[in-house]
Formats: sequence, structure tokens, C-alpha cells
Amino acid sequence: MATIKPTVTIEQAISRANWQLLVLPIVLMVACIGAGIYISLQINVHQWILITTGVIGGIALAWAVWNYYVIKWKIWAYSGIDDIGTLKQLAVQRGMIYEDDSIFYHMEIKSKATATLIEQLEIEAFERYRKNGVADDVTIPDTYVVYYSPWIYAYAVFALFFIAVGMWAWIDESFADNSKGAFLKYIALPFAAYMLYEFYKRYKLVKKPLLVFTNQGLYIHKDGEQYFSWNSVYPFRTIKHGDTAYLQIRTTGSTTELEFEFKESEMRLHYLYRIFSSRHKRNHLELYANTVEDEDEVEME
Repeated sequence: MATIKPTVTIEQAISRANWQLLVLPIVLMVACIGAGIYISLQINVHQWILITTGVIGGIALAWAVWNYYVIKWKIWAYSGIDDIGTLKQLAVQRGMIYEDDSIFYHMEIKSKATATLIEQLEIEAFERYRKNGVADDVTIPDTYVVYYSPWIYAYAVFALFFIAVGMWAWIDESFADNSKGAFLKYIALPFAAYMLYEFYKRYKLVKKPLLVFTNQGLYIHKDGEQYFSWNSVYPFRTIKHGDTAYLQIRTTGSTTELEFEFKESEMRLHYLYRIFSSRHKRNHLELYANTVEDEDEVEME
């Protein structure tokens, strides 16, 4: 089945949204608040009024800039991307846009014509994606292995550092007599032991594949090996428990959560899902088409 390559990648769209919908509004808000504080200090009159005005003005300016760019971004992105579902999921998770049923979504200021245009572009994108799927990436092999990130060795580095600090606190009496030294004597070594424990847990797994993508399905190596056909794997999600981010892999009948300590980035993992699941779908469609063609030839004979 032939595919039409989209003109904009999800990675490009998320990168642009990061600058236009997150960084720029935050910078302008902070600058406006800072200006209010600076002016209040210079004038030294009605300081709280000026500071409050700066805060309100900063929030209003940030919202106005976000609203301006979110409309332009949606028109640009929806015109060039087929997989709108994944794009919106990633943008919502990063706080760039809001869910369609959110109250903040309805706070977007746009004309009726613009709203109709965005809705039409979204419908057309869904239709393109339904017909064409995701264009294949020939640079990605038929089997792709994902390992733990080598950054886990940072645990060992921190452990060695705190071991050195703790030993110094115990050996150097002049340092150990002051309050900081006494604190480090009893904190540094236990903390180093904790870092070593965390490193040990991950080191056992660092050379083993964590995820294996194939054209047929996905292997997950957590508490043993599990295999799932792409037919039973739903789009990946990124979730948070506290401050820790996890990759959530939902399959028919089970859910697996893996802490984000991969060599590949979050965007890369979502991209791999789209490529391999689309390959699987195309392979099955081609197999079905070939089977029907063979049956027609047999009937003609």
C-alpha cells in the first residue's frame, strides 16, 4: 500500500509548540512581573499596586500570546501532519494545549471561520491517517532494541563522591567538630549507600534489552519477557507518579509502566511505536490483498 509522507513531523510540531506555546509566554510573563517589581522599587510609591498590576498584566500577556500562537500552530500542524491523535496527546501531556472537553480549550479566542477551518483540517488529517497510515522510515531496521540509559552510572559517581565526603568528615577532626561536618558524618555515607543500591538495581539490567520492537510485535523485558502483537498494543502514553515520569504501555488485558531511563528519548519511543505498528498493519493488508488475488486466480483457472 502506498503512503503519502506528511510535510510536518510530530517532532517538528512539538519543538515549535515548545517555543511558541510554553517558552515565549513564560518569558513574557516573567519579564512583565519583573518590570512591575522593578518600577515599584524605583518609584517607592504604591508598591503593592504596581506589583499586582505587573502580575496580572504578565498573566494576561502570556495568555494573549499563547492564544495567538496556538491558533496559528494548530492550522500549521494540522495541515501537515496525519497522526493528529498522537500529536494532541503529546501536546496535552506537555501542557502546550488542552483537551477538547477542557474549559481552557473553550477559552481560545477564534472566529467562527477559523474554528471551522481547524475542525476541517483535523477531519482531513484523520482521514489521511486512516487511508495512508504512517510513512515508513527505511533508516529503522526490522528489529530495534531499546536499552537502559548509560546515565545510570551517575548513581555510582554520586555514591563515590559522598563516600569521599563522608570519610573526610570522619577523618578530619577540625571539620567534623563544626555543625556542617557533624551533619555530613551521619548523612553522607547512608546517602552513598542508597545511591549504590539504586545503581546496583539498574546495573543488573543495563546490558539487557528493555524493549524490543519488531515488525510483528513488541517484547517487554520486565519481570520476565512478555510478547504482544501490535494488534493488541495501544498507543504509548507518558504519565507521572509524583515527579517521576513513566512510559505506559497498554495492551489488551494488561498495562506496563517503565520509568523513563531509556537511551532513547520520549519522542523517539512514540515514533518507534508509530513506525512498527504501521508496518504491521501494512504487512497484514498486503498479505490479505495477495491472498484475495491468489484466490481469484484459482477461481479463473
